[in-house]
Amino acid sequence: MVVLQVLTEPKNALGKQYKKLFSMNNVKLHYTEKALRLIAKKAMAKNTGARGLRSLLESILTESMYEIPDVKIGNDRIDAVVVDEESVGTANAPGCGGKILRGEGALEGYLAETKLKNSADNVELAEGELQEGESELSSRAMSIKSGCQYGMNGRKFMVCFVAWDGEQAGRHQTALLGISYRM
Repeated sequence: MVVLQVLTEPKNALGKQYKKLFSMNNVKLHYTEKALRLIAKKAMAKNTGARGLRSLLESILTESMYEIPDVKIGNDRIDAVVVDEESVGTANAPGCGGKILRGEGALEGYLAETKLKNSADNVELAEGELQEGESELSSRAMSIKSGCQYGMNGRKFMVCFVAWDGEQAGRHQTALLGISYRM
């Protein structure tokens, strides 16, 4: 999609411009892939194309741009702003705007939580497919192991491994998924 390329690829792309603007206040700006696609679709739906991208991004980020200059410390300090599908909304309805993440390392925590949630959704989807008769899952086929590990600077991480061992369409399949989550 050309509009998506205009948003992300050129040297002076709008997405990069807003990231630089936020970084001047030591705040990270993160866009999810789905959000970028949704922004491009909204621009096309409104027949504004690439010219409408600035106004769309501005409407999504305005509230957070006013919030950022307030200098705060500790857990009140803004670490990052995330633009996801919920922030953008649908082609016909506005979203909730950029999500403000406060506290040191808040972006990393958000990304880990999102990754964990998406992985859990994938496991639920796989379990649902198995229940539909494609394959049977024995009690030993799914094992979940987790444990705490300590990383750099004494930070605590939760590590979860999900192993699936089963047969589907006559083929033996094994999948291993590793997830780390900072606590």
